[in-house]
Amino acid sequence: MRWLAESHVVGTAALVAEAGWRQLARARPTIVRLAGQVVASAPPRADLLEPHARLLAAAVAALRDALDAPAIVLFDRMLRHPNPSVKWALLKHPPHDERLVGGMLHVLGERWGWQEAVARAWLEPYAGMPIYETERLRAAGSALQTDDREADLEDDAATN
Repeated sequence: MRWLAESHVVGTAALVAEAGWRQLARARPTIVRLAGQVVASAPPRADLLEPHARLLAAAVAALRDALDAPAIVLFDRMLRHPNPSVKWALLKHPPHDERLVGGMLHVLGERWGWQEAVARAWLEPYAGMPIYETERLRAAGSALQTDDREADLEDDAATN
């Protein structure tokens, strides 16, 4: 497990993939941390560097079959990230868990090609469920708050 932080040994993505393949439970916090660092440093729109994309793909594969709270938090962050490349590996084979409904609604709202289609299909079984309605209203409220903030900024700009 200590090798996961030693990226010079064989590469972080390879170590994450190996830990996932071996189902090393002790490695999960490190995998979440390393993937979280990639998400935090990812640019809003540019493609990810290949080592970062490989690490996210390996992390998704390692974490998706046992969705504990840290994995859900990471996956939600990935889904809500503005960079389509960050969520790419997760949306290729998204795990079904109602805790991801809010993130999937975010992806749906981004309207980015195939990712929108995946989110729409993924959300279909949850439509009408309380979690879906709660997250949909929360997303609508966030959009209204953003619109209100933008209107306030426009008003301020017009006044100045």
